[in-house]
Amino acid sequence: AHANCTSCSKQTTGCTGGGTVFKMTGCQSGYHQSGNSCVAHSYSCPSGYQASSCSSSQVQTGTTSKKCSCGATSGTCYACRAKTCAEQGKKDCNGSCIATSQCCGGCSSGYTCSNGTCVRSCAVANCATCVSGYSNRCQTCNSGYSVVNYLCQPSQSTLIISVGNSNLHCLAEIYSGTSYNDVMVAYGATYSAPVSSQENLRIKFHNCTIQSFSVNGVFQGSCTISNGCEFTSITSSTLTVHLM
Repeated sequence: AHANCTSCSKQTTGCTGGGTVFKMTGCQSGYHQSGNSCVAHSYSCPSGYQASSCSSSQVQTGTTSKKCSCGATSGTCYACRAKTCAEQGKKDCNGSCIATSQCCGGCSSGYTCSNGTCVRSCAVANCATCVSGYSNRCQTCNSGYSVVNYLCQPSQSTLIISVGNSNLHCLAEIYSGTSYNDVMVAYGATYSAPVSSQENLRIKFHNCTIQSFSVNGVFQGSCTISNGCEFTSITSSTLTVHLM
């Protein structure tokens, strides 16, 4: 007569059936006997364990079963700990995790943080990296510059002007940064000179009509302006201008 009771035995107290007093002796699956009643199992995780699986910021260190006070077990409990800074791909800074590229506590005056290390600030213009321990000696320059005596100087390109038209004879004005040069270019002759790759290059042709020209092999179209034509372009170590 008891809910969830599977069997009773004749005793002085317990289940009641047919006017006879019985004592409970068994409960259905999922229940256990508490006094003279059947109660559902209640499962929980022991101390140091959690019911959910470990999160992405944790590391699993073990598992155990969920337990009922009656001794029954069901399900899984997880033991987890927080990931260390190293396990997160970071580094420790006084108990906190920071990116490996950061400097813990910052850097003193005159120093900058470089990939997690405080290095002396580089005072060389256009310098990407100074020699370790020096602020006035460049080791690696920015793109377009080269190290010369620990300083960064504009890299040099080579300008080549060639003429493929036997009737073409021109005066070329070449401007590279603050430098200027006048040259005569004609069929059969090739002009070659170093120019700064960090300065705007301008070439103006006079006293001729150029039907077409190419720069580093790329056709640029016609140029028929009466006083010549001009363009700006240095994108490689060699700049070849071919006139037709």
